[in-house]
Amino acid sequence: MKVIFHLAERILAHPITNILLAIMFLISGITDAIEDYNANETGIKLHHGIALYGLILFVKSFVAWLKVLKGLKQKEVLKN
Repeated sequence: MKVIFHLAERILAHPITNILLAIMFLISGITDAIEDYNANETGIKLHHGIALYGLILFVKSFVAWLKVLKGLKQKEVLKN
């Protein structure tokens, strides 16, 4: 059971998983906003929060991914 939890923790903590989740939230929020716009509905609704959360999660995950790439590049420079 510990192996399954450890694997799930590693998958959920991976920057690429978070980027994919962020993209899904962004797409969901934006499509709902477009549907409301086309239906002439006004006001701030849940899809605005979902899109905003997706954007924040995307930026956060992208920065983490860049830090990983920077660390890999530094290790490569130190090897040479």
